[in-house]
Amino acid sequence: MKRLTRATTAIVAATLFGASAPMLTSTDENRLESARELDGNTYFEARITEVDGRAVGNIERVHLNTAGEVEALEIRWRAGWTAQPFTLVQSIDRFAYDPDMNVLIADANIERLRTWSVEDARMAQNGAGIPIERVGEGVLSGSQVVDPSGETYGRVVAVETDSTGRIAGLVTVRTSGLFGTQRSRLVLPADGARWNSDQRTIELASALTI
Repeated sequence: MKRLTRATTAIVAATLFGASAPMLTSTDENRLESARELDGNTYFEARITEVDGRAVGNIERVHLNTAGEVEALEIRWRAGWTAQPFTLVQSIDRFAYDPDMNVLIADANIERLRTWSVEDARMAQNGAGIPIERVGEGVLSGSQVVDPSGETYGRVVAVETDSTGRIAGLVTVRTSGLFGTQRSRLVLPADGARWNSDQRTIELASALTI
């Protein structure tokens, strides 16, 4: 399993959340492992906390990629008996694992997780889906890509990332012509794209001219 050093954790957190992102201070970072490398049973057997250890979570749903591997976790969070619980979908790469304590640790604090949950719920009500970086690139594979006008661009076969690891492009294969005999490979901008888990579609931020 990959070990997450203090420097690596800092880089990842800074990349995803900016320089002011909360750091993993509640445990010894040197013994943390990548949650992506775990076997399936561990996700359900481990205790789940946020980065500061002030909230606990329970898995409501596991999202798999096309290889059958865990790609994202849908977790119901609770911070104390008086706080309203909420649900949030997050890429498995946003969690670290402490094998000594058998705990999965989200890389943001409860306030930020709650804010994202509210934003996601608002977008879901508007039918817009959630930002693709929340769920991880593996979940996107096979999703149908559309733009706001309803134009379709085929299904995702790969993603392209930038130097920070952020998803920058969606690679699709689109079929056309009589009986779908013509196939074209497209690279579409991922910035602002949103994923709809129920319909398994990705909506681009704007219409394209191709």
